[in-house]
Amino acid sequence: MSVEFVDVSLSYRSAAVGRGLGHRSAPDAGTGAPAAAGNGLEHVSFRVGDGGFLGIMGRTGSGKSTLLRLAAGLLAPDEGRVLVDGRDINARAGRGRRWLRREMGFVFQFPENQLF
Repeated sequence: MSVEFVDVSLSYRSAAVGRGLGHRSAPDAGTGAPAAAGNGLEHVSFRVGDGGFLGIMGRTGSGKSTLLRLAAGLLAPDEGRVLVDGRDINARAGRGRRWLRREMGFVFQFPENQLF
């Protein structure tokens, strides 16, 4: 599976209101608190080819989790496109992403808080 970000931008303000996703908020995976307003990711572009690997490192609050939420279709970008195997994952919401859920899973930073 290939993943490509093409000039992707997302502000934390739009993530906090769940823009285009029907969610009230996009909580911080560590604390569960709503994300702070401000700059998030700005004009991010990269491609990871089929079978490739990518390491993501950065300080707290640098956008690592936001980047991965975008890749999994849990957030929609303000600008740009996220492509998985050449398909824009935000072209169709809801059931239009069912194929993505079969291809990609997401383990949150503290999975023990997700169990019920």
